[in-house]
Amino acid sequence: MKYMSFRRLSLAWMLLSSLLLSACVDSEKEDLLSWMQRERDSIRPSVAPIPEPGKFQPSEYTSGSLLEPFSNEKLASILRS
Repeated sequence: MKYMSFRRLSLAWMLLSSLLLSACVDSEKEDLLSWMQRERDSIRPSVAPIPEPGKFQPSEYTSGSLLEPFSNEKLASILRS
């Protein structure tokens, strides 16, 4: 019986405290929303335009006489040393 009354009392306390706290939230929420709107209105972003990309100058691949980077010969030469 004692446990049941403690449980009811704690449930009543939680409901009362949540009710009291919920009453405070609305006014703070309105203040927050109005502040956010004022800040949105006051901010004017300044974004610099992106410069146009330069012309691509391709270079010729002239390493045909070298070993390929993933060849078995290159792996064998590295393992030998």
